[in-house]
Amino acid sequence: WFRDSGYTVSLGNQILKLKGYGAPILPNIDDFKIYYKNSFCSFKLDCRGLGTNGTNGDYFPTTTNSNWTYFNSSINDTITIKVDRFDITKAGNDYRQFLINFPLGQKDTLYYRKDGIGNYYRYYTVANGPNRDHIFLKDNVPVNSNWFSPVVPVVVAGIPQTARLQFTILQKDYTATIGTNTIDSIIRVREDIQYEILGTFTTVSSNEHFYAKKIGQVDFKQINVIQ
Repeated sequence: WFRDSGYTVSLGNQILKLKGYGAPILPNIDDFKIYYKNSFCSFKLDCRGLGTNGTNGDYFPTTTNSNWTYFNSSINDTITIKVDRFDITKAGNDYRQFLINFPLGQKDTLYYRKDGIGNYYRYYTVANGPNRDHIFLKDNVPVNSNWFSPVVPVVVAGIPQTARLQFTILQKDYTATIGTNTIDSIIRVREDIQYEILGTFTTVSSNEHFYAKKIGQVDFKQINVIQ
């Protein structure tokens, strides 16, 4: 629902911005009427969430202006991520653009998409190599399922190598306290960075990502770095 209050000091047509509340629970195109004094205006709200933007009940919202603020213990400060209103095409796929704001005015851009059947993609660097489109989350597979990113060329200490990412579902649909918030419907995913050493892919560092339904990523942990 939408509700707000305010006033205007000029006559004529006005643009009204109202605060939105709640979350869509059905994939509909819904009709709304906003009343003010003896007048009203109407509009339609598309809650179907098809294509690049995905649904409003999934594990990685991409609707415009969705935003998250995280506390980063390594810098003892917060970073903010916001979904931009623009879509962009890279390597033949359409992505929603995310803007990330670091302390001291630093900025970066991230790109995400999803297919509507439980697979979530990003166009992102693979093990410090070139950017590639790859799945970083699956909400449609059981615990212990795993998959890989594309294999890419990398250079380590001046030596050309190949690398990939391995993803594994560690937990699903559980509740945890993160900070001061108790959050349910969490999926915990391990991301292993692997280099090919003597013909075998070996994990050199790992991260854990935590995604909650209707919220997005709620936590991130670096669990080991192997020298």
